[in-house]
Amino acid sequence: MALKIKGVPSIFPNRGEGIGAKGKENYATIAANTFTTISPDVDDITQNNGEWVSDNVGNLEFSANIQIPNGATITKAVLYGTSATPTWILKRFDIRDGGADTVSTQNINTESTAIAEYANNADNQFYVYVFQTVLEINNRIYGARITYTI
Repeated sequence: MALKIKGVPSIFPNRGEGIGAKGKENYATIAANTFTTISPDVDDITQNNGEWVSDNVGNLEFSANIQIPNGATITKAVLYGTSATPTWILKRFDIRDGGADTVSTQNINTESTAIAEYANNADNQFYVYVFQTVLEINNRIYGARITYTI
């Protein structure tokens, strides 16, 4: 039983409901320093204490894993950065064979509500969810967000 004090908000507002509130929009945010490239040279990228990550040479592919509750329905996705020209892709990868499906895609700084139907029930048993983008030289990633319901 939780202690309730009149006029003092609970520090566990969703206690008993798992991660996120049922029937409401919930958010998973991804910090800029979560985005990485495959074997980058230390001169190729710059990370600024989690505030942003930058491509110093151009055309590097950045990716970041996303953690959402099993069974969640993804309703929106967005990746924020300095340029709206490149696109981002939200994919799900099958851990059994590496197969990939595109969940959504859009230009950087543009939120997508066009989410593939198979993202209506996130399956963490067999899939991982990943943001991917290829940046132009000196462009930055500030972070990303997934909106979901349970």
